[in-house]
Amino acid sequence: MASRIDVSQAVQQLAELALGDNGFSAEAAAQVLLSCWRGYDYHISAADLCNLENDYLEAALIVLRSRAQDWSEPQTVIVDGDAVFSLLAKKWKYLKNRERYTDLYRSQAKANGV
Repeated sequence: MASRIDVSQAVQQLAELALGDNGFSAEAAAQVLLSCWRGYDYHISAADLCNLENDYLEAALIVLRSRAQDWSEPQTVIVDGDAVFSLLAKKWKYLKNRERYTDLYRSQAKANGV
């Protein structure tokens, strides 16, 4: 079981994974951070949390809990948070709701004759 870490360590850990890798775990880390940063633009798939190893899952849960209970915005708890989150948004731009679901919405509209 992972040792308990603080919110800033959790955000930093997930940011390093999301910026340093391109795999499924990095994508899940990016979803957690971006959805806690700009929830109206980014959503997290709960099923994607299964892609995180235990230490990263614990970090994700700490970040989510902090956002929900303390209203703590993740970019405010790390050094150069605004710059880090700008990099995350740029790297993972296809996770933005508008980009992520456009094809799905189009195909559903087409199937419904809209």
